[in-house]
Formats: sequence, structure tokens, C-alpha cells
Amino acid sequence: MAKTTFEKTRDMLIEKEIITVQTKANMKFYLPSNNYESKSQNLVERNTTNSFHDLKLQIKRLNTDFPHKDIDEKINTVNSLLRNLLETDNGFTILDAAKNPKKTLYRDEHLTIQQLIHSVFEIMRNDRDSEILFPAITSYLGSILPKNSLK
Repeated sequence: MAKTTFEKTRDMLIEKEIITVQTKANMKFYLPSNNYESKSQNLVERNTTNSFHDLKLQIKRLNTDFPHKDIDEKINTVNSLLRNLLETDNGFTILDAAKNPKKTLYRDEHLTIQQLIHSVFEIMRNDRDSEILFPAITSYLGSILPKNSLK
């Protein structure tokens, strides 16, 4: 079991280019890859950008799909979208900090995410189940937003 876990972990690290394999004679050596920091930053940027564009498409489709969902699907969809939007915004914030901490390089993306969140709330406001949706979504947001740390 431990061997299988090790092999899976090793393969994942090689796939993500965190480690490289060097073979000498009949031995394999696993070494940290060169310039891992820049590769990991590129991975974060690629994943964040892909997520950003995917979310824009999902919210565009939400206008037509949302009224046809049942209440549980609506709650799950909105919670998932809001969580993903906030995670994507966090990805852009991390990239801003890593690239240039004195400037916001992803200002347009941050603003677009803000507008997408507003669009999700507008879709909920205009829905026939809005009286049920808002308390459920507000409850969920309370669990993912910052808490008062001055208690």
C-alpha cells in the first residue's frame, strides 16, 4: 500500500514537473526540477485564466438555464459559481503579488469578476425563488468570507 501511494505521488510530481528523473546506470534519481517557481507560476496563471473564461461562459448561460432548475440545483449552482469566482479572483491576486506587489496587473480581470458576481446576484433577484435563494446563499457566503477576528 505504501509503495502504491509513493508511486502515485511520484508520478504526480513528475507530471507537474516538480521533480525530474535522472538515470545513472541502473539507478533512478529524483531531483527538484530547475526553475520550479516560474513553472508553478505559469501553472497558476494558466489554471486561473482558464477558470476565468469558463466562468464567464457559465454565467452567460445561467441567464437562460437558471429559471428551469429546481431550488436545490439553483442553490448548488449559485454557491459553486460564487466559490469559483472568489477562488479565481484569489488566483489573480496571488499572481499580482508574485509578479509585481506594487501594481495591480489584473485590474480588468478583478473588475470583470466583480461584475460577474453582480450578475449572479441579479439573476437571483429576478428569479421566482429569490425569497428562498437569498437566505441560503447568504448563509453559504458567511462560511467562506472573513470572520471578525477581534473577538
